[in-house]
Amino acid sequence: MVYIKESSPECCCPPGYNNELKTGTFFCPKNMLEDTAGPYSNRLSTLNHYLAKDEAAAEYPYCPTLEEDQDTLQCSNFTDAWGGRRYYNTECPKIGGNNETGYYDSPYLVGKTYGGKCFYWPGCSAHPHRTGSYGEGGTVAGDLAYENDGCAHRCEVNDIANCPTNDMDTHFSFEGLLGKITCMPTDKEDCVNMALDQYDEDSIYYLVTFNDNRTNYAFRSTDLELHQPRHNYQLWWVQRTRYNFIVQKKKAIRVTEPTCTFDSINDRYFPYTIIRPDGSYIDTL
Repeated sequence: MVYIKESSPECCCPPGYNNELKTGTFFCPKNMLEDTAGPYSNRLSTLNHYLAKDEAAAEYPYCPTLEEDQDTLQCSNFTDAWGGRRYYNTECPKIGGNNETGYYDSPYLVGKTYGGKCFYWPGCSAHPHRTGSYGEGGTVAGDLAYENDGCAHRCEVNDIANCPTNDMDTHFSFEGLLGKITCMPTDKEDCVNMALDQYDEDSIYYLVTFNDNRTNYAFRSTDLELHQPRHNYQLWWVQRTRYNFIVQKKKAIRVTEPTCTFDSINDRYFPYTIIRPDGSYIDTL
């Protein structure tokens, strides 16, 4: 488990979804049972998950059918065609460079003078205080500070607290979250395609998941801090009934010794320690 540091990329996305206006952005897929979406949404794995999904199927906005390993940022729109106002959503289009201004923008972003692209979402821009074409650098002060240290808005500076959501771009970052590493680079193989412009050849990238490995996101090694939980195992007291298993109590424990044996073939630790006949522990590292 790793903690995402404040040096990780920050983005400014189009205004969030407004239920009254039925416009704005939202993440897909959705896990209605757990009330999560996008990069925080686990797989639908139980009957209750699918029942909740079916109950919400008639409620707008809708999520498209996606591959299991995909997340997307959707933009809600409306049209007056077909005899009345109709609402529909599509994936937010990629922001583009404006040749006249030299900045990045899109029809959905409130701000039109962003200096870079979002590291994670093609429909978002880099935060105005971020350097680099993908805003992966540390915070800096510059000419784009008109957003009052945040994303762009249409409200007066002294009235930002009451600014309607549809009049301000939304801030996005994984900063402060805990994730699980799913890929560690080696001398022979990288976790990402370093040939892409998105990645800095002077950085080392790990893959981290926030939804139990359904989708993964790249982070520089300098953006991650190892997190040691207070416990790594639990003892469960479970009552078995005719209809179900009822968890009566959970006891958290932490195992610090012995160190788990490393599986050099699969490049990961076993969830246990192998003991030699003489009682010593096997650790192949």
